[in-house]
This record gives sequence, C-alpha cells and structure tokens, in this order.
Amino acid sequence: MVLAEVPTGFLRYPGSIATNRMSSDTVVSVFEILLDAGNEPVFKGGEVITGQIRIELRSPIVINAVKLQLKGRATWLNDPVKKDNIEKVYFDQDFILLERPPGKAEAGHFIWIGGFPYSLPFECPLPKGCPTSYEGPYAFIRYFIKASLIHEEADGKTKEYYVKKAFSIVSPSEEHVVRGETVTVKESVNYGKCCCKGKVWI
Repeated sequence: MVLAEVPTGFLRYPGSIATNRMSSDTVVSVFEILLDAGNEPVFKGGEVITGQIRIELRSPIVINAVKLQLKGRATWLNDPVKKDNIEKVYFDQDFILLERPPGKAEAGHFIWIGGFPYSLPFECPLPKGCPTSYEGPYAFIRYFIKASLIHEEADGKTKEYYVKKAFSIVSPSEEHVVRGETVTVKESVNYGKCCCKGKVWI
C-alpha cells in the first residue's frame, strides 16, 4: 500500500497502512478505506470499485467535507543524472461524499459525535483501457484511492486528514487490449446525507 508524503498543513492518518499503526491524534481514532474486493484488490479497466470509508472520532467535531479521489498514473525517470521525472496521468476523478446538509446552501457544518462508527459507502467506475500496474527501478504505474476528511477547528481554521489505499489493475491480453489516450479528468459529484448512508454515482 502506498502513502504519499504529507503536505504542509495536512495530517496523514495511517488507517490503510499494512501495519495498521494507530495515530496519536486527539481527533481521529479510525480512518480507513475498506474495499469490497479485499485488502489487495486487482481490477480491470471498466470495472466498478465499491467499498466504504470508515471514520470514528475521539471527540465531537464540525465536518466541512469528506472527499474521495481516484487516480491512476505512470512515472518514469527521464534523466537518471538530473533525476528528471516524466508523469503520465490516465485518470484523476474527484467525488464529494459529504459537503453540505440537505436544504442548506452553505457547505459544511455537520456535527459528528465521538465514539460512533460512521460509514460512507461509495461506487467508483474505472475507465477502460487502463494499463497493467507496474513497479520497476526507473518507472512505475500505480493506482490509488485517497479519502480526505476536512473539519473546522474552534478558531475557524480548517484541517485536513487523509488516507490512501493502493490497488492493482490487470489489462486484457494484448490481442484484446483496448488502448486509451492519455487523459486528465477532474470530475466532481455532490453527494451526501446527514445520516451518512448512500451511494456515489458518476
């Protein structure tokens, strides 16, 4: 499983790390992505990824948004001396699972209690023509799902926690392969209920 470096001002929560280490953070006790296909899933292009985001808090907080990102990309070392990398993005889709209360124009202001297991189901379709996952010394093809929890602190500032879960893709055999063009997609879907139950469609 792959976790990216934590950008300044962001908190990474290790809920999907293989070692499953617990965070010492005082707000979040559980933050993980569970896929219906299992812990080390393998998909094909065109299939639908289903699962849920599980969140449990240590204390009540105000939730601004819960988001999901689905991304596939390839990176290879163009110049070993200069360490110049080239990136090719196959897809990059954003899903908004929870953003505003029903009937409210403004985003956020969901009050979540502590010690309660919240669950947000999701469905994310994969594009066709995705190449097979690959890991090498000078190049890789990786796919991952990233879940972000954005909440508002007492001083009005927002803080973001995120967790990432990697998955693999196997392309069809060469004689039946569907070749896709490089594409960078940013799709947003507004979705969510106070009860935090439902599905994401795109």
